[in-house]
Amino acid sequence: MRLKSLIILISLLIISNVKAQDLIIEGGWLILPDSESALKNSTLQIKAGKIYSIGKQSDDTDMARIQLSNDDYILPGLFDLHAHLKVSYKGIAKEDTVTTPLLYLANGITTIFTCGEVDPEAVLLYKENVAKSNSIGPRILNSGPYFGDQAPNWRDDYTKSEIYEIVDEWAAKGVDGFKARDISRMHLKALIERAHMHDLTVTGHISHIKFPEVSSDVAIPLGIDRLEHFIGGAVLKKEKSAYFEVAELDLTNVGIDEAMDLFIDHGIYFNSTLTVIGGFTQSEDRWLNYMTNEKKYWSPYARSIVENNPDRYHPYRAKFYENSKILLKRYYDKGGLISMGTDGPLILDGLFVLKAPGFNTHREMAMMSEIGIPNHEVIKIASLNSAEAMGISDRHGSIEVGKYGDLMIVKGNPLDNIYNTQTVHTVIKQGKVYDTKKLLKLCEGKLGPESEESWFENSEDNKH
Repeated sequence: MRLKSLIILISLLIISNVKAQDLIIEGGWLILPDSESALKNSTLQIKAGKIYSIGKQSDDTDMARIQLSNDDYILPGLFDLHAHLKVSYKGIAKEDTVTTPLLYLANGITTIFTCGEVDPEAVLLYKENVAKSNSIGPRILNSGPYFGDQAPNWRDDYTKSEIYEIVDEWAAKGVDGFKARDISRMHLKALIERAHMHDLTVTGHISHIKFPEVSSDVAIPLGIDRLEHFIGGAVLKKEKSAYFEVAELDLTNVGIDEAMDLFIDHGIYFNSTLTVIGGFTQSEDRWLNYMTNEKKYWSPYARSIVENNPDRYHPYRAKFYENSKILLKRYYDKGGLISMGTDGPLILDGLFVLKAPGFNTHREMAMMSEIGIPNHEVIKIASLNSAEAMGISDRHGSIEVGKYGDLMIVKGNPLDNIYNTQTVHTVIKQGKVYDTKKLLKLCEGKLGPESEESWFENSEDNKH
């Protein structure tokens, strides 16, 4: 029949020049925002890269179609707002715009915020290539250069006007937000003021080594939009990095609730990033297990580096991890805003676990479920909350008519078992359809440098 010949069961990835197309998805189940149960999907239509209709039949025989099984579940594409493309080894850091982005996309992460960049020009070029369909990858929300002591060649004597100039330069280049790390109060204030003038958000890894006194109780009144890793605030002694001080924190201290209230009163989104911290412990938590044979995605050379690293386990990291899980659940119970972030730059000589970007987003979701956050809320955190945190929820973050057609399709109901998000097999980004297995196949043996010689070649400008 002519109709059958026109029904395209899309399961193959077109590697180059993948184009958005008008698309009908039939069957399976939908996970809609704020819903605690899945909705039977009859028809979901995507036109011009956006969700055109939900539940309305179409007799358009020219549209490509995906026919799903009864055990398929359609989720919004995931957001990772603390993603890194960075690979670092022996003091040299580079941005991987080849393999790491594919690992994110293959895992259903259709949008990432590159939360601090060592080579912002390289990331900007890659972002532009992805937008033009010249490269494959998730949607890139780029952060531009770090602001603070983490940045190469950062100067403690920057004036307010110089901070303004840097912000203006990157705003003009189309940056999507900024990241501060280990920064002085004066510089943070200038960054926030100028970023907000451009309607851009600022997040921060603060209360760190050089400026431990700049904690959440300092950053939040200055107007910061999101914070990474730490809730501590005024309850911290501010004598050393918050990693140590949260590990030593008395969880009965009433100041913790006051710190959380400050977040909540100002509408601050928090990224716990416990994936990376858990990887530095000897925890046997289920969510830290390998999802698949992730080691096969590493290059043999990078794998040999990590596998031969000395054991870098430290008791304070384990205690920070355990305390942070308790604090995150308490923060959620109080009504705190949480977004999705995993961190995890590949600092090869600092790692001793071979876990891969993209997969860690699912681990972070599983962790949230395991500590008692309801699964429908976990999915919302990893999609709509993160879009709201970036101020783009009018176009992204949920399956709603008029929003971009960013979806992931998994086997099994993740509302019943959050680990079912790990079964993602098809990813749709703005109407473009990708097969997870084919994307992952491209990554095998490619994560990290291929050799000592290639890593140090032309690396003078990347020393960090």
